[in-house]
Amino acid sequence: MKAIIQWSVILMFVIFCGLSGVQAEDNNEPPEAALSFVQDWLRIVDGGSYAASWHDLSPVLRQDLAQEQWIQELEDFRTPLGSLSQRTRTSVTRASDHEIGEYVIVQYESTFANKGPVSEAISVIKGVGDRWRVLGYSIF
Repeated sequence: MKAIIQWSVILMFVIFCGLSGVQAEDNNEPPEAALSFVQDWLRIVDGGSYAASWHDLSPVLRQDLAQEQWIQELEDFRTPLGSLSQRTRTSVTRASDHEIGEYVIVQYESTFANKGPVSEAISVIKGVGDRWRVLGYSIF
């Protein structure tokens, strides 16, 4: 669990605070492909298919987080929450950076069978072939 929390904190910190050239886009319309990807990815995680969810991580995250470690981390911190009861999107932040490209942070207020309400944040980045990938995932 520490690794995912550390990665999430690091990635969210980098995204929110430290990248040079970061520009939030004025366009209020979130990219539909990113939102669709996030919803699909969360369904995979909600269903407990943690191994499958690893394949949609960004290369940077996959490089430092083996699939077995990802699975164990999700089993440790996500499984105890129980099944999803409700999830409501609360914000979408769209931005770009010359080093990492376009990315989107989607936040939800979620309630699970064994805990709630909690905030979930999923950051996604547009990768090769305009395919979205998970850059960070955190529950707080």
